[in-house]
Amino acid sequence: MKAQVSVEFMIVVGIGMIIIASYTIYSYQAICSYKINTEISITNDALKKISENSKFVFNQKKPAKHTITICLPESITNCSINNTILSCYLGDKLIEHTSEVNLTGWIPNISGCHEIKLVAENDYVDLIKPD
Repeated sequence: MKAQVSVEFMIVVGIGMIIIASYTIYSYQAICSYKINTEISITNDALKKISENSKFVFNQKKPAKHTITICLPESITNCSINNTILSCYLGDKLIEHTSEVNLTGWIPNISGCHEIKLVAENDYVDLIKPD
């Protein structure tokens, strides 16, 4: 009789552990997915902010200047400017945004909040690090 009670107890505990483990795995995957989506959204917002403010400065013509602050997530690895295309890598994911004006200059490659000075030139907008 004691052996049967012990076996039944072990079965109940085992089933409970399986249920808890499945909820733990599901929660972990949901949290990781949320983190990745949040970082992508933060990067998209930063690139969009650069693009919109560059258009604003370009339309005011030379010598217009404007300083903006953008924030980049922890997993940022590389950012670059190629004419009208702003791109950043989050690990192995590429995030791109297209600007309506030609851009040159600097985008930070490290996480955190950074100031960028937008300076209108004749045919483009220059992104520089503020003094």
